[in-house]
Amino acid sequence: MSDKRVLVAAAIVVVLFLYWVVNAFISDETKIRWQIEAAVESFNSCRGGACAAILSEKYRDDTSGATRDSVRKFLLPIFLRKQNKQGGLFLYPVRIPQEDLEINVTADAEAKVDLRIEFHKLETEGEAPVWELKIAAVFNKEDGEWLAQRTSFEILSGKQPW
Repeated sequence: MSDKRVLVAAAIVVVLFLYWVVNAFISDETKIRWQIEAAVESFNSCRGGACAAILSEKYRDDTSGATRDSVRKFLLPIFLRKQNKQGGLFLYPVRIPQEDLEINVTADAEAKVDLRIEFHKLETEGEAPVWELKIAAVFNKEDGEWLAQRTSFEILSGKQPW
C-alpha cells in the first residue's frame, strides 16, 4: 500500500474517532441548539428541504396544523419570490436572540424548547424586526437525532412579510 493511501486511511479513522468522541461528550442541549442553528442557516440561505430537516416525519404545528410536508411546500415558492438575487439569501432572514432560547431535556428523550424568533428585512441590522414570534416546541430523539415533533407559536409583533 502506498504512503498516500495509508495517510488517507489514517485521516479517515481519526476523523471518525473525533466525530464519535465529540458526539459522546456533547450535551443534548448543545445538539438541539446546533439543530436549530442549522435550520436558521438553511432558512436564511433559502434551502427549504434542509430547513425542514429539523422536523420529524410526525411533525405537527398545533397553531396552524402544518406538517413537515406542508412546511416544505410552503417554503419553496416563498424562497423563489423573496430571494436576494445577488447573494441568494432570503430577504427576511430569521434571527434567534440567544438569551431567548431555552432548552430543557427530560430523562425520557424529550426536550421542551422555547424561543423567540425575529424576521428582519435584509441588510437592516439594528432595526426592529418586521415580524416576531414566540415558539414552543417539543423535540424527541429519533435514531440518535433530535427532531421537532410539535410546535405552537404566538405572534408577538408585526406581520408576516411575504
